[in-house]
Amino acid sequence: MPLLVLSSEKTVVLANEAMGRLLDVDVAAISEQSEARRGGALSTTDILQGLTLGQLGVAMLQNGTPMWVAWDQFLDSTREQTLDADDTGSKSMGGGDDGPNSGTTTPTNRAKATNSHKLRRGANSNHHSTKASPSRTTARDVTVDVVISPERDSLPKLTRTADMKTMPEGQILAKMIITVWTMSEEQYYALTFTSLPKGHPETSRLSRRTVQRTATDPPQSPRSVLKSTPSANRPQSSPERHVLSARTTSFPPQGPPSPSSLSSSPSLLQKANLLKDAILDSINMPAYAMWKDESLGMPNKALLNLQSGGAIQDSSNQREFLSRFRMWTDDFKRELSLDEFPIFQLCKNQKSFEGMKIGMKHPTTQARIIFDVGGEPVYDPVTGEFVGGIVVLKDITEYTKRIAAQIRENERQFEYIANMVPPMIWTTTPAGQHDWFSKRWYDYTGLTQEESFGEGWVGAFHEEDLPATAVRWRHSLATGEEYITEYRCLRHDGEWRWMLGRALPFRDEDGKIVKWFGTCTDIHDLVEARETAKQLRDQLLKVIEHAKVTLWAVDRERSLTFLEGTMKWHEKWMKRIGQSQAGTKNNNQVYLGENIYDMFGEEGETPWFKEPVEQILAGKASDETREVHLEDTDRWIRARFVPLTRNERKAGIEGDSFIDGVIGVSMDVTELRKREQDLKKQEKENAKLMANTLAAKEASRMKSQFLANEGFFFTLQT
Repeated sequence: MPLLVLSSEKTVVLANEAMGRLLDVDVAAISEQSEARRGGALSTTDILQGLTLGQLGVAMLQNGTPMWVAWDQFLDSTREQTLDADDTGSKSMGGGDDGPNSGTTTPTNRAKATNSHKLRRGANSNHHSTKASPSRTTARDVTVDVVISPERDSLPKLTRTADMKTMPEGQILAKMIITVWTMSEEQYYALTFTSLPKGHPETSRLSRRTVQRTATDPPQSPRSVLKSTPSANRPQSSPERHVLSARTTSFPPQGPPSPSSLSSSPSLLQKANLLKDAILDSINMPAYAMWKDESLGMPNKALLNLQSGGAIQDSSNQREFLSRFRMWTDDFKRELSLDEFPIFQLCKNQKSFEGMKIGMKHPTTQARIIFDVGGEPVYDPVTGEFVGGIVVLKDITEYTKRIAAQIRENERQFEYIANMVPPMIWTTTPAGQHDWFSKRWYDYTGLTQEESFGEGWVGAFHEEDLPATAVRWRHSLATGEEYITEYRCLRHDGEWRWMLGRALPFRDEDGKIVKWFGTCTDIHDLVEARETAKQLRDQLLKVIEHAKVTLWAVDRERSLTFLEGTMKWHEKWMKRIGQSQAGTKNNNQVYLGENIYDMFGEEGETPWFKEPVEQILAGKASDETREVHLEDTDRWIRARFVPLTRNERKAGIEGDSFIDGVIGVSMDVTELRKREQDLKKQEKENAKLMANTLAAKEASRMKSQFLANEGFFFTLQT
């Protein structure tokens, strides 16, 4: 009967030859190697000593599926529960019942593990060591269903025989009887492996010794999704202490277990594994799962079909197996190293990913295949520790071809449109090297493609404009900001014409610049018109300056939309807009958009110009003139107000006109008023002088008349 004895450290200290045969350990081959090296033969105990159940490929079963369980913690829980059962059994036997135990025990819960429980456990230990009787020994056993898998951790000294290597299904189903006992205050576990009973549940049978075995239901935990058992170096869960359901098992055992196969009565484990493999292989997308330490890998059929040798996985070395596959970048310009394979990247970074593109070749036709790879990490459901990962490859070759064809079509349409529009269109690399020009560029400049690419385009622009242009271009390349400049471009007929150069960066999903798209637009006529308008404006400002006139306009919201001319005649207004008494230059443009009443109105008083402005906006007047005396500067201002009209436009058709604002013209008439006053004074003085002159003439006339009359009378008298 296969037998193992584990120490308190849960490692093998004793194993019989039947256990070696059960594990398919080639003792003879290992002994020959040992004799060649050290000159001595080895026993099964020597070979298995120090190993754990996990390293031997032993896993607990529940409903035919291997469980995720830590053997050391399970055995500790078993020891504590058997001690609890011993304590209860001792109390029962203390009542005088010398017959066999009834098979019913009442285990304690972990929550009741108090100090008194620890004392009872110590008493139970003493009971086992002192009250054993040659005629009757009470042993507390726990039975569990296990599977022994050939897919255990790779251990060089566990050489297998040739027969087991060729078996496609080498799992061994067994019932493991765990006997806990103490010797010299050291805890040991005797593990006996027997075959599983067939048919109905087993029944108890009395023997010379009273043996009570307590079969425990495995702790409820998530099922394992792997065929192999957890190894010693894999993360282990921490199962809680579970209540043992007591049932009596037959003794002695029904015989050693034997390897099972599908050809004879498939087990529940084999059925579960077969169905899981069928589900995995039914997925037409290649998939591969691997343990974090590369001790186990599971490909599906779709992935195996991508290797040159066909759908075969005959290697336990995952790197050796994966090295049979060749992977490239999605453009097939570089072959990936083994460490760059998605599964190794996933196990290294332990983070999920998607959207990774790789290229592979069909093993037969060598046709290129492009895959979109997604990876998901696998975590221990209890501790949350990373234990492995799975990658799935989605064939996007046809999709990629359609995308490539669509891109080519888009590029063709782009070139067609770019060649049709008036501006010259160009593109550059992220570093600023020109790599494409539209047809209009070559037609306009007369340059060839070789003369235009790289830095050759600068020869088409005026050397006086290039320094400022170069500064703006370098700034845009460094910051990614929009590029705007004006420069003169030499046309093929030798005429220099002004161009507006603009460019914007094209970025990928990560915000990285992958291309610059730019245009050159002929603005020569606009530049000339702008220069002419500037000259006319300068002339107008000079006229306004000499005429001492201020022009302004407001919209219907009473906001300034236009303000030109000096305002030195109004001291308060000048202070508000920052003008000086001596100068005529101003900062009027800064105050555009401000409310005219807030800007130029007197605090606490209604502005003198408010009434005419409101009258015109309301449509009650079409022309208003006001003349006001400014006491602070002793100046006279005459202002004229007229409506600012616009025509409605609907769908390009002009409609009725409407008042959209007010235009004001303000003029300093102080000198004019003074001249008028002087003129009136002069006229008054002239009138007075004229009156005096007339009076003198009249007096002279009257005097002459008097003298004449006097002479006449004298003559008459004589």
